[in-house]
Amino acid sequence: MMCARCSKPRVSFPGETSGLIFNAILQRQPLPASQSNPAVSPKFQEIIQKALEKDRDLRYQSAAELRTDLKRLRRDTESGRSAVLLPAQAAAKNVRRWVVISSVIVVALIFAGILFVTSRWKHGEVRRDPVQRELTANPPENPIFGYSISRDGKYLAYGDRANGLALLQIDTGQTRPFPNTASLFPLDWLPDGNHLLVGRPTTANSTELLKMSTWDGTTRKLLDAAWAVAVSPAWNANRGHK
Repeated sequence: MMCARCSKPRVSFPGETSGLIFNAILQRQPLPASQSNPAVSPKFQEIIQKALEKDRDLRYQSAAELRTDLKRLRRDTESGRSAVLLPAQAAAKNVRRWVVISSVIVVALIFAGILFVTSRWKHGEVRRDPVQRELTANPPENPIFGYSISRDGKYLAYGDRANGLALLQIDTGQTRPFPNTASLFPLDWLPDGNHLLVGRPTTANSTELLKMSTWDGTTRKLLDAAWAVAVSPAWNANRGHK
């Protein structure tokens, strides 16, 4: 939109950041165009307000509808049914008018596009109820006592007292046990996805900490005693790799 006094473009929804601009587009009413350009006629003001109407049903439904009203306004103005102006004034008025019209059309189309995409996104979103799925089928007398899901969500490492550690592929349900691991329990996955951090109780209050390969089940002791552990994202899984 052009300011009649300073000839500088002015936006309908000002803001210092994109967030403030989008909030103004969706929540606030634009300033009347006549405040920026007193030469705007009442009929043209109505067209601008309809183009920027918040209610989708009250807004122009298509660019063709907006074009029809603009052509009708131009016809009425040129035929002398709007206002009588001196030739020099009319020429200057037409220049300003078409600058304003061009700016309004661009703003209106951008605004309509934003609301259309937002509306389609909101109405097209499909809400899905969460579905529970049983991954293991251990009997009550042999419950799972430790588990850890891989960072990519594809595998579940778990342990029970009877069979030790096992690796479950979540999508297929295929399980691969690790023999001789009845005393181990999984704590966490290492970032490389090929090793587990596992514990082995040594006393009532102490646990031995080991690194275990998910390929062949080989282990490497890290600490003789640990009470609480956490894996750093920057862990170098290749350090000391077997």
